[in-house]
Amino acid sequence: MVKEKPVTKSKKDARTNEQVIEDWIGHVKNLHLIRYTNVYDNRYRTDVFTHYKVEGDLYDRLAISQSYFVAVVDGEVVNLTQTVEPEDKK
Repeated sequence: MVKEKPVTKSKKDARTNEQVIEDWIGHVKNLHLIRYTNVYDNRYRTDVFTHYKVEGDLYDRLAISQSYFVAVVDGEVVNLTQTVEPEDKK
């Protein structure tokens, strides 16, 4: 009887979708957290929260500094974020 060799994943394949998205976002100054919400079928709403100071406040405040809708396909991020240009009102 022949034993089959177990299939091992490469390091790239072993990363989670969240790790792939973090690498895609890169370094963010004053980062607090990156929130991932799997909306459907490996498509994620990704919000990047950062700290910022307001003069006179005792504590830092948090704000969403970046927000994306992305898909992870074969270990790569596909940006699905749609931007809408404002219309001129005349």
